[in-house]
Amino acid sequence: MEGGVDRGGQRGIRKLARTHHPDKVANLEPEVREYSEQRMKEINAAYSEFERQWNGPAPEGARLG
Repeated sequence: MEGGVDRGGQRGIRKLARTHHPDKVANLEPEVREYSEQRMKEINAAYSEFERQWNGPAPEGARLG
């Protein structure tokens, strides 16, 4: 574990992203697609937080995005 962040957590986040990715649920019912869209927002937020903790704060003046 480096910097206090578990890299196993990153693997879990990526596994969830593969499950709920829009390409994986495109042919399913609208309710499933909506649920997966919401989950992907949550997964992306968690991944962003994970990366922030792993990499530390962005240098001042750095562009995000």
